[in-house]
Amino acid sequence: MTSDLGNEGEKGKTGKGTGKKKEVNHEKKHKKEK
Repeated sequence: MTSDLGNEGEKGKTGKGTGKKKEVNHEKKHKKEK
């Protein structure tokens, strides 16, 4: 049961991390254009 919960938590963390990474990439592109 603990393993299942850990797996779900990791999946959520990855999704959040990807969203943050995309935002950083967008900001980097904007800075380069400026």
